[in-house]
Amino acid sequence: VVFGNKDLSDKLTEGDRRTPEGTFRIISKKPHNKWHKMFMLDYPTKESIAKFKQRQAKGQIPKSAKTGGGIAIHGTWPHDEIVVDDYTNWTNGCVAVKNEDLDELDGVLPIGTKVIIRR
Repeated sequence: VVFGNKDLSDKLTEGDRRTPEGTFRIISKKPHNKWHKMFMLDYPTKESIAKFKQRQAKGQIPKSAKTGGGIAIHGTWPHDEIVVDDYTNWTNGCVAVKNEDLDELDGVLPIGTKVIIRR
């Protein structure tokens, strides 16, 4: 898999291109015209929001910042799966996998499946 920002640090705010760490659930699955399929995750969770608020209280992120949302596990552009093979972190915070692997996962991961993202 590959993630968002190249530094692989935990998501801080909306738009930072980082992938959030934590425990999530798949809340929907749908085809996607650009990235093959998308398994939407329930980010932000209560835990993600609590971590976000703690960072705001410590001054690590601005008071005006937002948590963001729309995090998913998805495929790659057609015929561009090399980005997974060479570990190019290119997403806007999602987790990307090869399309053939996503097809296999689609058959075994129902909606509600727990997803743990850790570095």
